[in-house]
Amino acid sequence: MILFMQHPRFRIAGVLAVLMMIALSGVGCSKSKNVGSKQPTQKWAQDMRERINKTVTDPDRATQMLLLTNDLEKAMFEFNTDLTEYYGNIKRVNADYDATREDFEKVISDFDVIRKAARAKVIAIRSKMADLATDEEWVALSDTKATIFEDWQKGTYEQSK
Repeated sequence: MILFMQHPRFRIAGVLAVLMMIALSGVGCSKSKNVGSKQPTQKWAQDMRERINKTVTDPDRATQMLLLTNDLEKAMFEFNTDLTEYYGNIKRVNADYDATREDFEKVISDFDVIRKAARAKVIAIRSKMADLATDEEWVALSDTKATIFEDWQKGTYEQSK
């Protein structure tokens, strides 16, 4: 399984997982200046656009991949908004002394539907991008994950509020 996931066409899944993790951890820290930050996703998308422009030589495929990168960035921003709303709903229900277990389960269940839809959307976009790229192009395009995750771990992003 690990060798299978090392294939260039699956590397971007790591990028997407990192971006989702950043969204989850950034929004979850309510006192952090990371709350609602779009910067990791913006940085990834800009880096991907630059790599596409540099790597993909066919103009039609490059244009399609740039449009898909825009779609992916938008999907991640939407997920970030949904996640922020989820945390607000959990906070609201938790503050309600009379909230029932069902109230909590509904908030969690509603977000789970959103999360699954976001995951499916991101995977579909990623698959379209992979289909447009050659193996060599995909290797070059998928190298973004290491630098973004390393920068995020080091806290080198200037977070927006």
